[in-house]
Amino acid sequence: MVRYGVKGKEGELGGESLWCLLSQNVDQRNIQVYRQTIAKRLVRSGDKVVGVETEQGGRRLKVRARRGIILSTGGFEYNEAMKRDYFSGYPIYAFGHSGNQGDGLKLAQDVGAELWHMKALAAPMGYKFPEYDAAFIMWMPAYGFIIVDQQGRRFCNETGLEKYSMWMEVACFDMGGLRFARIPSHLIFDEKTRLRGPITRAGHGANRDYKWSDDNSEEIRRGWIVGGRDPEELACGLGIDSARQLGETLTAYRKACRTGKDEEFGRSRETLVELGERLYGVPLWPCLFNTQGGPKRNAKGQILDAWGSPIKRLYGAGELGSIWGFLYQSGGNLGECLASGRMAGLHAASEIPLT
Repeated sequence: MVRYGVKGKEGELGGESLWCLLSQNVDQRNIQVYRQTIAKRLVRSGDKVVGVETEQGGRRLKVRARRGIILSTGGFEYNEAMKRDYFSGYPIYAFGHSGNQGDGLKLAQDVGAELWHMKALAAPMGYKFPEYDAAFIMWMPAYGFIIVDQQGRRFCNETGLEKYSMWMEVACFDMGGLRFARIPSHLIFDEKTRLRGPITRAGHGANRDYKWSDDNSEEIRRGWIVGGRDPEELACGLGIDSARQLGETLTAYRKACRTGKDEEFGRSRETLVELGERLYGVPLWPCLFNTQGGPKRNAKGQILDAWGSPIKRLYGAGELGSIWGFLYQSGGNLGECLASGRMAGLHAASEIPLT
C-alpha cells in the first residue's frame, strides 16, 4: 500500500510543516505569546467586546483589546459532555492534544454567539489504550485485514471507507441490544500483515513520541494487540460476543478471496487478500481528527449572535466554528485556517482603535 505526502525541509508532514512555518514567523516578528495563560471570559462594554479576562499562575489578569478579539481556539475533542450532547455514537476518542476542551466555544456562548455545525466532525478509526490520553490512528501496511462488529460480523468494504467519515459506518444504535454495536469494532489481521509493518502511522499526533514497533511485537507484549490460534481464542481475547459468528465470517471472507468476488460488500479483487490461520485483533474506535462546530461567523470573520447580527469587535477563525458541515473534505481545515485567519485579521485590524 503506497501513500505519498509532501514533507517540509526537516522531514515534517502536513499540519506539522505548516505549524513550523507559522511559528517561525511569529518568532521573527517578536509577537508576544502568553503561555500557560487561560482565557476565562470575554469582557464587554455595552454592545462591544473590548478585552479578555485571563488567569496566569493563579493570578487574574484583564487584557484590553486595541481593535478586536479573534477567537481561534480549535475544537472540543476532549469535552465529553459536548461530545455526548452533539454526536451520534459514543465514546469517540481523539488524536490531538487533551487541551482541546471547547473553551473558545464557551467564551463565545457567554456573549450570545449563535452556534453552527456542532454535529460535524472528521473522524477515522483508531486504537485507544489506557496508558495514553490520545488515540493511535488505524493505518494498515497491507490488505490482509477485515473489520467486524461486536457480534463478529463484517459490515463494510474495509478498504473503501472515506477516511474522514469512517465514524458514520459505526455510529448506528442497536435498539435490540440497546448499544452501539460497532463501538468498538474490531480489526482482525494475520501474521503476514503483522510482519509487514506497524498498524498505525507512528510519529504523529499527540502520541508522536511513542515508537511503535516495526513488527507490532511490542504492542502484543503490552496487551494492546490480542493474538489467537483460532476464532474461539481470538473472540475470547477481544470480547467479541460470538466466536461461532466470527468463525463463519472468516470462512466467508476466505471464500471471497479465493473467488475474487466479495458478494456482501464489494471489496475489490486486488484488496481481497486471504487471511492465514494465525490471527490478531485490536478494538477499533471512532477517533477525532477534529470537530468543526462553534460560533457562527460571516465572510468577514465576525462572530454572529442568535439573530444573525455581528457581535461587535469579536471575530473567529479556524475550526472553532468551521465552515464545514455535514461532510468534511480532505485538506479543508488547513486551507480554512489560513483564509479565515487572514480575513478575520484584516477586518479586525481595520477597526477604529478603542479609547
